[in-house]
Amino acid sequence: MDFEDPDHAVLRLHYKKQTKRIQVTMELTQYLIALFLAVIISVLFLGLSYSTEYFSEKRLEKIKWFVEHDQKWGAMGFAVGSALAAVLLPTILVIKLAPEAIGSGMPDTMAFLNGASSLHGIKIPTLTVKYIGVIGLVSAGLFAGIDGPLCEIGAGLGIILVRKVKHVPLLRRLFYGETLDLAHVDDQKDSAHSIARKQVASEQGLSNFDRIGQDNVEHTLLGFFEQKSIRIFATLGAAIALAVIFESPIGGVLFAVEEASTFFEISLLVKLMFVTIAGYFIVSFSWYEIRYSPSINSLYLNPVSSALFPINSDCTLNMGVGSVFLYILIGIFFALFGQGLNRVLSIIQLTRQKYLIEAEAHRNHEINHSKRTNKKPVNKLWNQILRVAEVLGVATLTSVMVVWIPASMGSENCTALTTPLSHIANTVPSCSFSSSFPLNCENLKSCKEALDLHGVCYPRETAKKFNDFVIEAFQKNCGGNYFLDNSTVTRRSGDASLGSLTASNFSFSMNFEILGVSETIMKNEDGSCFYQVRSLLWSSPERQLKMLLLRGVYSVWDVKSLLIFASIYIFLNGCTYYIALPTDLVVPNLIVGSALGRIIGLLVNSVYPGSVDPGAYALLGMTGLWSGTSGLVLTVTAIALEMTGDMSYLPAIIVVSLMSAWMSRLIGPSLYHIEMENNGAPYLSADPPLRLRTITTRHIMTKKIMALAMKESVAGLKRVVSEYPYMGYPVVEELGGRHRPIGYVYRSRIEELLKKLEMEQEKVEEAEIYTIISSLPLTIWEETTASKVYYLFRQLGLKRVFVVDREGFLTGLVMRRDLLKMQIQEEEKEQDEKEKKREEELESLEDVLHYMREKAKIPFFHSSHGREISWTRK
Repeated sequence: MDFEDPDHAVLRLHYKKQTKRIQVTMELTQYLIALFLAVIISVLFLGLSYSTEYFSEKRLEKIKWFVEHDQKWGAMGFAVGSALAAVLLPTILVIKLAPEAIGSGMPDTMAFLNGASSLHGIKIPTLTVKYIGVIGLVSAGLFAGIDGPLCEIGAGLGIILVRKVKHVPLLRRLFYGETLDLAHVDDQKDSAHSIARKQVASEQGLSNFDRIGQDNVEHTLLGFFEQKSIRIFATLGAAIALAVIFESPIGGVLFAVEEASTFFEISLLVKLMFVTIAGYFIVSFSWYEIRYSPSINSLYLNPVSSALFPINSDCTLNMGVGSVFLYILIGIFFALFGQGLNRVLSIIQLTRQKYLIEAEAHRNHEINHSKRTNKKPVNKLWNQILRVAEVLGVATLTSVMVVWIPASMGSENCTALTTPLSHIANTVPSCSFSSSFPLNCENLKSCKEALDLHGVCYPRETAKKFNDFVIEAFQKNCGGNYFLDNSTVTRRSGDASLGSLTASNFSFSMNFEILGVSETIMKNEDGSCFYQVRSLLWSSPERQLKMLLLRGVYSVWDVKSLLIFASIYIFLNGCTYYIALPTDLVVPNLIVGSALGRIIGLLVNSVYPGSVDPGAYALLGMTGLWSGTSGLVLTVTAIALEMTGDMSYLPAIIVVSLMSAWMSRLIGPSLYHIEMENNGAPYLSADPPLRLRTITTRHIMTKKIMALAMKESVAGLKRVVSEYPYMGYPVVEELGGRHRPIGYVYRSRIEELLKKLEMEQEKVEEAEIYTIISSLPLTIWEETTASKVYYLFRQLGLKRVFVVDREGFLTGLVMRRDLLKMQIQEEEKEQDEKEKKREEELESLEDVLHYMREKAKIPFFHSSHGREISWTRK
């Protein structure tokens, strides 16, 4: 991508002719198209959510039915069969039609917005295959997320939408505020053709609107405007996708500002807020309308209660010095855990790339650089079969583990419904209403006052039920007045004790229906208890998060069940990562982080009973692991806040997220940056490598370049275009054997010029290159510190910079790849050293085996690949 402004008189004239009315019309048109983009992405997300949720629910219901009827083998068979059916067709489509759909897509989106051309050739078929792949992945119950693929789909739709604008003449004029035909510029006269308000019929008949669809406008002035709009709308598309997934408009905006985009404009920020809030309203009202079916007049949205995971208890957070210190430790733990997870996943990605995704390229590299001659080229058909088999194997493994482990008889015990709220009696013994603390007026009053005093958390509905019970009890049986919720409750005559009430009249027991998770909780036959691991594993990712974030039910999940669940999730998530389907890690990381955070809360309560709410620590774990793997702070904080609507834990979330991201960045790059590095994307991070601060531009510039003179012979120009297939060439002026940079010309403009000269009636021997220069040179001195050039590229979105000496003569050229060249060379050198060492060790091993064969007469046989060696004794 090239975002550098062309230096052209016509462009300046275009801006000069734009009136205020044209500018307002242009802004309104862009906002309408952005709104249309928000509608498309929201509809796609709703379709994805409804279809996958419906299929997943039906699939899980059938699995539960088999297990309840003691048919574990039937449950496993159905789970495996339905998973294979869900992933088979999407896998074949990905491998055959769109191999680039493999992976998250978020790294490609981030690299594109950073200036790389990773999404430059994206098309509707690729996005369609990616969308189908996500549906198959989620429907099969594989452990991966949807946010990365959907962000790439959103960015891709934004790109395609902008490209389609130029095909509609009226829309093109309004969208770009076009006062001149920017697709047709006469470089010879340095002028452009005016655009009439009606049908253009100038003397020269110059209107490109009817043929613009066939023309290559990438390197015209119109192409410059299109490139700028593509970057803006790709940013909008990615932000909309994130906003609708997490119902977090501010989170979507902050993600675009914090990570996805290297440029910042107030106009972009306003557009981001507009489209993300539009997507949020579309998705939120659609969910509310479908779930509750209210009339249009009663369709109201409460942002707090309609949050994705609304809090279910009213608790007060009292932060002390010890609490802050604990939050810091939690942040450090998740930074270390997140970086460790990043390293493991990076190894998985590289291994799959080497042997499956890019097997042919790696094998060719081995053949060219290895001393061994027995390496065979990769069979493409066999490689594709292996990729399909890998996906089917992962789907089978996932289904077997998810069904078999929870259904095993010894895996877990049935948990009583009173256990989730047992922390109330443990913290306040008078609330146990047992033989030691019988249910009477004194204990009832003591229980109520102690719960209010100690700030014990329990569900809002349970608190209401208990308050109603206390009021009724005091009205009927207890003498005197009792103040409850600032209202005086007077006794009724004749009742002075609780003699008619027993402990069975009230108990702090779990009611999953009022918490909105009754459908996912697996109970026993009589409904007196529930199974923890089954309930967690046999649910959709959204419901898993909802159950892990439950507040006020401290013991609903115990440490053993959470460890089993988190271990299975981490293992299967690694198995799924970078298979031949669109996979992502954000949602799995959120779930694993929530489980680990809840474990930390339970461990704290084991030392200080009832001191913390494990559900709140699940929220801290979720944000901590997300920040630890991504390095994000603002985005994670905003999404955590908007997903739950919980302001009370905002300071704790900030401390954990900030500490986790800071520690993680000190240790290593984020997961997305590791993916980009593994994929070879030329991404420029916020800070340059330390090495660039220690060297000058002379050390990184490309010295051997192909430059053109201001005038070139037609024959020589044709030879340059055919022998040096670069995107463009510097144009120089020769002065005393040295060259002064004049500008830069794109290859496409040269090809157009050559075609034009061939159509001339008179044969032209010389071509005037200076007439088609696309941009004037942006130059830097060769003694400039390389890190300054790095910042220049990142902030201005440059693609190249001319390097000159003190006298202004050209000495080299710096391109984006040059800024990363030294780091790449060091990594390749390290990799080559490892390969060389491996070859030497293998040769040494063969020498040892040869010696052993001669001495011990042990025959040995080389494998066909020359790597594995086995021997047998006769």
